[in-house]
Amino acid sequence: MSQLKCGIIGCGRIGCGFDDQVIPNVIRTHAKAYFENTDTKLICLCDIDRNKLKKYGRKFSVKYLYTDSSKMFETQDLDCISICTLANTHLDLVKLAVKNNVKGIIIEKPISDTLSNAEKIIKLCKKSGIVLAVNHQRRFDPFYHKVAQLIKRNELGKIQHVSVVYGGGIANTGSHIFDILRLFFGEIKMINGKFSHNTSPNKNDPNVDLELEFRNGIMCYLHALNTDNFGIAELNVFGTFKRLEIDLITNENRIYEHSKKISDYGRLVLSKKTVPHRRPATDIRLVIKNLVECLKMDNKLLCDGMDGYFSLELIVASMQACENNNKIFLPIKNKDYKIRSR
Repeated sequence: MSQLKCGIIGCGRIGCGFDDQVIPNVIRTHAKAYFENTDTKLICLCDIDRNKLKKYGRKFSVKYLYTDSSKMFETQDLDCISICTLANTHLDLVKLAVKNNVKGIIIEKPISDTLSNAEKIIKLCKKSGIVLAVNHQRRFDPFYHKVAQLIKRNELGKIQHVSVVYGGGIANTGSHIFDILRLFFGEIKMINGKFSHNTSPNKNDPNVDLELEFRNGIMCYLHALNTDNFGIAELNVFGTFKRLEIDLITNENRIYEHSKKISDYGRLVLSKKTVPHRRPATDIRLVIKNLVECLKMDNKLLCDGMDGYFSLELIVASMQACENNNKIFLPIKNKDYKIRSR
C-alpha cells in the first residue's frame, strides 16, 4: 500500500496549533504527526477560519484548503481523516467520512457530546469496516502499558490507595485520566463527587473532585487544581510494598520502596528504579503509527471507540454526581445527557 492520503477537520490547538510552540522531540498535533510519518501524506485541511487554513497550509505544505467539510470530501479521495472539532460536531462528520469511504478515523476526545451519539459513531464505523481510533494519547504509549503490567504483576503489592491531581476540566483532561485509570485498574462501578472550588479555565467544563470505586474494590480520588496557576497532572499509586508516582505530562516517574535501615521504622524511601520511558512526553506520532499499522498490517488498535465511550460515560457520571449530590453507579441508563467541552 502506498502513502495513505490524510486530511484534518479542525485546525485549532490539537489539529495544528500546539506545535507553534516547539518542544524538542515532541509532536503535539495531528498535522505535524501526519507530516512527519513516511506512510502518510497530509493532503488537505478544513476549518471555518481562513487565516488558520492559510497559516497551516503554508507550514505543512498542504495545497488543498477547505472551509466546508462536505466540499472537501467531494473533491478529495481520502484514506484517513482526523476530526479535531468540538464534540457536538463529531457524529455528523463521521457520517460524512463513512459516506465517502474513508478507511481510518482519528477522533478527538471526548468521542461525542452524548452517549447515544457515541454509540451511533461506533456502530457506523463498525458497519463500514472503518478503523476508529480515539485520541487518548497515553493509551498508545508503551510506557503506560509497562505500568499496567507492573500493577497487574503485583510489583507494588496489593493496591491500597490511588490519587490523581489534575486541572483543565473533567471533560477535557478527565477523559485522559479516566482512560488511564481503566487501563491500570479495570472498570469503575461508582462515582461520587462535588464541584471543585478550584475552578476550570473553561466555564462549560468544570473542575470536579471525585471519589471512584472500581469493580475490584480499589478506591481512587481525583482532586482538581486551577491550571491558570500552573499545569499539573499527577498520579500516585500506593501498594502494600511500594509507591509509584507518575507525572502524566512528562512521564517522569518515581518508585518508593521500604528502607532497609532499622531506624527508619519501615518507611518508604526513593528508589533508584523507575519505569523506563523513551520520550520526554507522550506525543501523537504514536497514534498515527498505530492507525497506519492497523490499516497496513491489521495490527490491534490500542484505543478504540468503546474506550472512548467508557471515558465519556465516566465524564457524564461525574457531572451527574456533582449536580445531583448523589452517588452514580455504572452503567448509565440515560444516554442523552449532553456534555460541553473544547
